[in-house]
Formats: sequence, structure tokens, C-alpha cells
Amino acid sequence: MLTCFARSMKSARYPPQTPGDPSDRSNALNYSIEPLPRHSHHIPDMSLAFHKEWAHLIPGKSVSDVEQSLRSRTNVDRLPVAFIAVEESGDWIGAVSLKEQDLEGREDLSPWLSSLFVREAFRKHGIGASLVAHACAFAQGLGISELYLYTDRQELFYRKLGWTLVERRTHHPREISILRLGLT
Repeated sequence: MLTCFARSMKSARYPPQTPGDPSDRSNALNYSIEPLPRHSHHIPDMSLAFHKEWAHLIPGKSVSDVEQSLRSRTNVDRLPVAFIAVEESGDWIGAVSLKEQDLEGREDLSPWLSSLFVREAFRKHGIGASLVAHACAFAQGLGISELYLYTDRQELFYRKLGWTLVERRTHHPREISILRLGLT
């Protein structure tokens, strides 16, 4: 089980700033994680990036379909919801969603963490883990006790964050892993 750290449900700043901290932060990325509605102007660009990344898992879905799906996640107090990581300049660098259903044939599992994406130039800086932790904290605030996700390439990343394997199965025609995280 993973205990998600408590952050504001509205937004969070990363890395956390410590007043008077003399450490060198010249290589640190400064970004905030905020509800998607505050930055909905990024949805068209996000839709293109998401479609490019996951078209093999969503055959028959167009970029417009992905955009419509993202626009449905603009709640701020219930599912479906999405959060976006934004640099100080206002550019988006990553996103994550929570929704009731994400995998056809596994309607018995709910809710789901989905669409974790970090733009390639910003990967390997802990942004993905921060987005997951932020989504977990939000889910806990709603009283959600467990989350599921599926992935075709990032099982190890999620396992390092405390997720456990539920099953492996074939999906369009790739092997995917379904993972679960208990929230406490």
C-alpha cells in the first residue's frame, strides 16, 4: 500500500520550496499541478500527444475523440477529473486523470487512474510520480480506498510506487498489466 502525501486538492507546487534552503535548485523543474479546467486551452495539444502515445490501445478513436474525453474530465470535486502539471511559463508538461471506468471488460474494477502522461523532454524528473501522488491524494479526499490502472509498458514504474499486479491480459492486441493501489 502507498500512503499518498497530503497536498492541496486544488494545486500543488513542485518541488516544494523550503524557505532559506541553501541547496542548489538550478536544475530543479518548478511546476504546479492544478485542475485541468484552469488550463483547458491546452486540451487540443494534450489530445494530439495522448493520441500519438496511445493510439495502439484505442483503435478507431480519433484525436477529436480523445479531446472530447479530456473535456469530460473538467470536474473539480468528483470523477471524472484531470490534473495538469504546468511550468511557471504556463506550458503544460504532464497530466493524469481519475475516472470510474477505463477498461472494457473490467467494469467490476473502479475507479481508475488513467492517462498519466509526461512530455518526453520532461521525463525522468519525478513529474509522473508527483502526478500519481496528487491524484491519489485527491481520491483519498473523496473517500476512495483503492485505484486501478492498466499499462502496456510502465508496470515497473507503477510497482515502484506501490501498485500491485491484478492480472495480465491481451488488449488490442497488446499484453497489458492491470494494477491496483490501496489508499490509506
